[in-house]
Amino acid sequence: MKKNMKKNMKKNILIITILLLVNNSFSQPFFELLIKDSEDAVVWSVLEKNNGNYILAGTQTDTYFNYNFADAFLLEINQEGEIINNEIYSINDTMYGFADIIKTNTGYFTAGLAKNKNENDYNSIVISAISEEFDLLSQKTYKFPFGKITDLQTRKVENNYLSWITFNNNNDFQVYLYKFSEQGDSIYSKQITINEPEENYTGFIFDILNIDENKYLFLGNAFSHYSKNEIVVTDSLFNIIDISNILELTGGMGNFKMFSDTSFLVTGKKVINKNKFQDSQIAILLIDTNFNILYENNFGTLDTTDYPAFKKNVDFVNNNNIFVGGTHHIPFSATPFSNIDNWFYLVNTNSELNLNWQKFYGGDACYYMYNVFATQDGGCLMVGTRYDENTQTDERDIYIIKTDPNGNITHINGDPSDQKAKEVILYPNPATTELTIQKAVQVGNCNVEFYNMEGKKVYSQNLTSNTTKIDISSLQKGSYIYKITDNNKISESGKWIKQ
Repeated sequence: MKKNMKKNMKKNILIITILLLVNNSFSQPFFELLIKDSEDAVVWSVLEKNNGNYILAGTQTDTYFNYNFADAFLLEINQEGEIINNEIYSINDTMYGFADIIKTNTGYFTAGLAKNKNENDYNSIVISAISEEFDLLSQKTYKFPFGKITDLQTRKVENNYLSWITFNNNNDFQVYLYKFSEQGDSIYSKQITINEPEENYTGFIFDILNIDENKYLFLGNAFSHYSKNEIVVTDSLFNIIDISNILELTGGMGNFKMFSDTSFLVTGKKVINKNKFQDSQIAILLIDTNFNILYENNFGTLDTTDYPAFKKNVDFVNNNNIFVGGTHHIPFSATPFSNIDNWFYLVNTNSELNLNWQKFYGGDACYYMYNVFATQDGGCLMVGTRYDENTQTDERDIYIIKTDPNGNITHINGDPSDQKAKEVILYPNPATTELTIQKAVQVGNCNVEFYNMEGKKVYSQNLTSNTTKIDISSLQKGSYIYKITDNNKISESGKWIKQ
């Protein structure tokens, strides 16, 4: 069972880690890590050990489409961004991958999906106990008989583990629950069906929250672009007590996070213009246990798709320092193999959900954020994928950023071009008729200037609003250098192409 990752993967990890170690000469470690390999890889679940190291669980395949193998993997990364342990887990003649990892007293509880290589659809849940050294201690497989599994998620509830699957039964999405012991034994199982006046609600369950020993909350959606997310209330045996329709969220990934003994956070996607579905933002609400909305806010740019991180998009250690993450300028097709460059998008709020700051990371490839994780030192760990159409085909690399509490990851020389956390971004690049410049909320009035390749300034404009759209149709085709200055200090610069 035990085997190392490929040699070329280890070589790339080593080179990247050495290049980024300069970031860790500061008092708090922060790093950027790109794990390159010839396979397609996604990290689905993240946790932090007591010593500050990070455990990442996921799935790797030879290619995203029509893959010939699928294996589960674990990585351990220390506070300096170095990979200190890795393991691949295979099952003979089986496609297999991790969906969640949870810390136990003796190691880790993992839940994953599997199917025979000759089968079309995932149809089994695999529960594994793994030691802290990544040794496989036990493994149990549960064949699911009711349809093809499209999603699996797991949370720890008291001393047990609650897994729920979304499955497709004749194009009808439904939800089934399992409760497992730490040893992987199935204690309880039940199908969840919500009968509403207009339809038989089945849909997706994004998250589950255990408010007390007698009450659970389910965050769900009927799997329609414009259907509203709902909070379904059940008893301890998952019998439905009530359904709350207070959310103005639609589709997209949503999360719960307990905020206090009497309140909780809810996140999701909010469509700003229903006539223009791609105009969506990342939303967060603070709700009390009587389902009163205490505070709410949403973040993003008009006429742009901002999408919550696919797996976990809200976290905090201090509830006055809340991290919310997602992807900015995501392609409307939602494909992770787009030729459109985009960004990891991280916002930080106080306890009343007012913005402290916004940061953008990337912009040179197609990025997708899957997890945002508040770390013990007050910083944030973001994990997702990166795809570069110029060098890759149907496979993605793992992209990881660890920031300080202010969202920064700056190289030691302090050069703005080395600052990975952007507060002002410009897109698309290339562009033909219109250009968008997006400023973070903490940035004041600033100015943008464009220079041709002879060094002559050809355009200048003050940026007074957070989003500025510029008509560039009159500029000649070719390459330009842009500079964005704030109080005569360059905050962003680069090359831009007019097509």
